[in-house]
Amino acid sequence: MPAGARRLLDDGMGNPAAVEAARAQTPGLHVTGVGAGASGTYDRICPSLADLAGEEGSFDVAVALGSLPLCDAPWERAARLARLLAPGGRFLASAANVARASVVEGLLRGEFPAPSPRGPRRWLTRRSLRQVLEESGFAVESIEAVGTEDSGPLLSRLACLGVSASAQEFSVKEWLATGRRL
Repeated sequence: MPAGARRLLDDGMGNPAAVEAARAQTPGLHVTGVGAGASGTYDRICPSLADLAGEEGSFDVAVALGSLPLCDAPWERAARLARLLAPGGRFLASAANVARASVVEGLLRGEFPAPSPRGPRRWLTRRSLRQVLEESGFAVESIEAVGTEDSGPLLSRLACLGVSASAQEFSVKEWLATGRRL
């Protein structure tokens, strides 16, 4: 948590343990959750971002752990989150990596992950996550890998086709981006 942070917005309420860790690190932190979740973790819960109208620029930190890919238009949601942050406010977002080996191998077999009511509506890669955040008013400071899977067999198949590819892009399960509101 940044020094001086007093208000945190948790979009999607996807990781209550992370909220509890932030609370432990920052006494007096007021946490607003957007979505449905355990009320004991949050000081306030709003069903949607629309319930925060009039609170633009009032949050110091916003987290969207896995919530952006659940939207039809993640760039619009990220832009709404940016407006709720104070200038220079910190942002943390995560997204499953659609370019990981298991998904790409499925595509090569003619399979694509079927949409589900609780699953991603938009699949993101490292590059597209950066693009969503930059187009929404954030300066991206880092994008880091979270979790890996074996991409060796896929890389071997691609090499046979004459395709040179980065092992990291195919082995990462999820991307974690940090940034600040411009």
